Amino acid sequence: MGAGVPAGQFSAAPTAAMGGMHTFRCWLESTARLHGRVSQGLSLVAFFSARRPCATVSVCLALSLLSGLGLLRLRLEVKATNLWVDQDSDAMLNRKWIEANFASGGMPTVFLIEAKNRGHNVLTVDAVSEAFELFEEVRSIKTEDGLAYEDLCYRTPSGVCNTHGVLSFFENNATLFQSQSLTDSQLLTVLSSPTYPLDGAPVVRSSVFGAFQVSGSELVSAPVWRMGFVLSQHLGKDTTLQWEKTVIDEYVSSSYEHVEQKWDHIHVELFSAARSVDDELARVVGGDLSFVSLGFVFLVTTAAFALGHPLRCVQGRRVLGISSFFVVVFGTLGGYGLASAVGIPFTSLQLILPFILVGIGVDNAFVIVGAFDRTAKSKSIEERIRDAMMLEGMSVTMTSATDVLAFLCGATSSYPAVVYFCLCAASSLMYTYVLQLTAFCSLLALDAHRQQSSRMDVVCCVRTNRTPGALLEDGDEPFAVRVMEMYARAITRNWLVKLAVVSGILALGGACLWQALENMDTAFDISDLSPDSSYVRDYFAVEEKYWGADTSALNIPVHVVFRDVDESDAVVQREMRRTEDEALQLRAIDSAVAPHSWHRSFTEWALANEGTRADLATDQFQSVEGHRFLAGPGFYTALSSWLDDDDLSLGQRFRNDVVFEDGEVRHSRIVVIQVTMSESRMQVEALTEAEAFYRGKQAVLPGTIAHAHPWVFYDQYRNILSETFWATLMCFIAVSVVSLFVLSHPLVVLIVSGVITLVYIDLLGCLPLIGQPLNSISMINLVMAVGLVVDYSMHVAHSFMAQHPQLSRDERVVLAMKSIGVSVSKGLLSTLVGVLPLSLGSSKIFRVFFNMLVLILAVGGTHGLLLMPVLLSAVGPSATAVPGRAEAAAGEPPRQAEATG
Repeated sequence: MGAGVPAGQFSAAPTAAMGGMHTFRCWLESTARLHGRVSQGLSLVAFFSARRPCATVSVCLALSLLSGLGLLRLRLEVKATNLWVDQDSDAMLNRKWIEANFASGGMPTVFLIEAKNRGHNVLTVDAVSEAFELFEEVRSIKTEDGLAYEDLCYRTPSGVCNTHGVLSFFENNATLFQSQSLTDSQLLTVLSSPTYPLDGAPVVRSSVFGAFQVSGSELVSAPVWRMGFVLSQHLGKDTTLQWEKTVIDEYVSSSYEHVEQKWDHIHVELFSAARSVDDELARVVGGDLSFVSLGFVFLVTTAAFALGHPLRCVQGRRVLGISSFFVVVFGTLGGYGLASAVGIPFTSLQLILPFILVGIGVDNAFVIVGAFDRTAKSKSIEERIRDAMMLEGMSVTMTSATDVLAFLCGATSSYPAVVYFCLCAASSLMYTYVLQLTAFCSLLALDAHRQQSSRMDVVCCVRTNRTPGALLEDGDEPFAVRVMEMYARAITRNWLVKLAVVSGILALGGACLWQALENMDTAFDISDLSPDSSYVRDYFAVEEKYWGADTSALNIPVHVVFRDVDESDAVVQREMRRTEDEALQLRAIDSAVAPHSWHRSFTEWALANEGTRADLATDQFQSVEGHRFLAGPGFYTALSSWLDDDDLSLGQRFRNDVVFEDGEVRHSRIVVIQVTMSESRMQVEALTEAEAFYRGKQAVLPGTIAHAHPWVFYDQYRNILSETFWATLMCFIAVSVVSLFVLSHPLVVLIVSGVITLVYIDLLGCLPLIGQPLNSISMINLVMAVGLVVDYSMHVAHSFMAQHPQLSRDERVVLAMKSIGVSVSKGLLSTLVGVLPLSLGSSKIFRVFFNMLVLILAVGGTHGLLLMPVLLSAVGPSATAVPGRAEAAAGEPPRQAEATG
C-alpha cells in the first residue's frame, strides 16, 4: 500500500471475476431448469398421445385435413416479374408507373427466320419468299372468337400492320415483293436501307439481323433475322394473349417438325414476349406432377426400410416408416393449406419443398425412435415414449425451431418467390413438428405394442413363436452403435488426429473463401425455370448463338421520361435536349442508334416550317444557349397538329410518347437503345449509372426517370449479395439465441456457431465450382442450409452436454456419438435419398436444388459428424450444467446404461 494504492483495489479484479462466475452459474442453473420443464412438458404430450394412440391420430388427421381445405383458395403464380424481382425497388416502381401512364407500343410475337442449312446466309430471295408464305399463314390464324392478326395488330400511321423485320422493307406485301423480281444482290441493296419505307423509322440492324456481315454500309449476309408480329391491346390483353396462344399451339406442338418440313430454305423458332416465359413456367408446375408422384413413391419406399431392421418380420418397422412419411405429408398438407388460406400463392418452387420437408421430418423420426430404443425395456411402452422425449425431445424441438427460424429469416427477402417458399416451408415445418410430438408418438406406441405381442410387420394379424424379449433385444442396432463408438474413439484418441482434422477442414474453408471472393458471380436466367424440352429454350439458344445474348439483354429500349414539367418553356426544352444528348453518352447506351425522340423530330419540323402557320409564328420561337425552340401558347397547338394530322405522318409514330392532360403535355418520353450486355456485372453497372444519371436531373427536371424492362432483374443482381448476407445474419442470430437457451454454455454455442460459419463459407466457395451463380434460387438454398446443417451439429452438441460432467471430454464425446451419431447418420442418408428424385426433374431448377442440397448434406454432415466431435473433445467445456434427462434435471446424474443403450 506504500505506493498510494487505494485500499481494496487488489481485490477488485477477483471480486469482478467472482461476480461474473456467479452470473454464469445462475445462467446455467436457470437454463437447466427451463430445459427440464420443457422436456417434462414434451414428455407429457408424448405420454398422453401414446396412451390414446387411435384417438390422437384421428384428431391429428382431422385437423390436417381441415387445414388442408385452405388449398381450395390455391392461387397459382407464374408471372416472372411478380416472383423474381423486388416489388418495391425503384426499377419496379418506375416500370409500373410507365405501364400505367403510357400506352403500350405493342408486344411482339417473334419468329426467328434461320437458314435451313444452319449458319448459312438467309438473306436470299427464296428464303424471303418462304418467309412471306409463313407470314400469310400466321395472318390467317384466328382465335376461337374469330379474331385474326389484322384485327389485333399495332398499326403504323398509314394504317398498315406494324410487322418488324425484312418484310417491312416491302411494306409486308408479298405481291409488291414478287413484282420487283429481285436478284439476291438486289435484295441485299434493298435491305441495306437505313430506314423503313412505311413510316421512315430507322433500321436498327443489330436488332433485326443476327451475326450479319457488311461491306461498307451494305449488307452482305446474315444467317438469321427476326420477323415480329406486333399486337396492340385495344381489344384487351386477354384477347391478344388468346391469339398468341393459338399461334403457339399451331407451330409449337408434336406436329411442329412436320410443319417445318414444308420450308426448303428456312428454319423457324417462335417466341411470344407476352406469354411464352409465363406459360412455360406454368407447364413446369403441371408437367412435373407425375415426377412428384414418382418421387413420393421413392420416398415412401425409402422410409419403409429406414427406421427398423429392413429384413426381419417383427423388428422391421416398415409400416412405421411409411407412417413417418405420411406424418410429414399431412404436416405439409396442413402447412400448405394454412399458407393458401392467408393468400400465399403457389409457385413451381413449392413442388420442391415436400422432398426437403420429408428429409427433415424423417430425421426427427430417427432421433425419436433411436431415443425410444435406448430407454429401459422393463418399463411400459407409454413410459418408454415419455422417457424418449425426455432424452431427445428438447433436441428435436431445438432443431425444428432453428429450421423454422431459418425459413422465417429467409421470408424477409425482397423477392416474392423466396418469401412464398420460405413461409410455406415454415408453416409446414411447424405443423409437422406438432404431428411428430403427437401422431408419430402414437404410431410408435402402436408399433411397439405390435412388436411386444410378436406380431409381424405389415401383416400385423399374424403372430410369430419368438418371445417378445428376444425380439426386443435382437437386431443390428448394437452393431451400428459399436461402429459409431469405434469411429468416435478413432477421431478423439490423440491430438495428432484432432489437429489433422481441424487443420484439414480449416484449409478447405480457406480455399473455399478464396474461391468465393475471386469467382462468385451473380446471374439469373429465367429460362432455367422452364422445362428442358421447351421451345423458349430453343429460341434463346439461337439468339445466344447469333446475337451473343437472349431477348433479356438484346437491343433493349430505354425510356427516359419527363414528368410534370412545363414542356412549352424553352428553358425546359433545352434541358430536355441536354438530357437526351447526355443519355447517349452513357456507357450502357448505343450512341450509334438514333434516339426515338418526339421532341427532336418535332423541333426540327417546327424550325423547318417557321412562319408558315399561325402556331409557328416567328415570335413564338426562343433561343436558349444557341438552340431555338418553339415555346409559348403555340407550342401545344402545333404539337397536337403534328401528332394527329394524317398529312403529317412523321409525327404519328410518336403518339404514344406524349401524354396530354387538359390540352397540355403532362408527361413525355424519349427512347434510346441499350448496348447488348450479357454479363451481370455490366448490367449492374448500367443500372447504377442510369439511376445516377436521372437522379442528377432532379434539380432542373424534377420527376425525370429512366427505365428499361430488364432493369428489374439487374436490380436483383445488384442486391442479392446484401440480401443473402442479411438473411443469413438473421439466421445466425436466431440459431445462436436458440442455442444459448438450449445448450446454455457459451463455449458450446461458440463452437456450434463456428462450425456453421465454416459450413457456410464452404458452400459459398463451392457455388462457382458447380457453376451456380448467386441469385434468388441459391439464396433460398443458402438460407435453408443454415437450418439444415445446424441440425447435425446441434444434436451432437446437445448429447455431449447431456453426458455426466465427471467424465472426460473424450468419453463424453464417445457417449454422445453412441447416443445420437447413428440417428444423425441415418437422417443424413435418408435426406440424401429423399432428394434424389429432384435430379430427375424436367427443369433445371430442380437439378439446381438437387446439386445444392447434396452439397449442403455433404459439407454439413462432414462438419457435424467429424469436426464437431473433434472440437468438443479438444476444447469443449470441462463440466456441463445442462441435463438432458428428467432425473438429471432433478439433481440425479444420468445412468450410463440409459445413456448408451
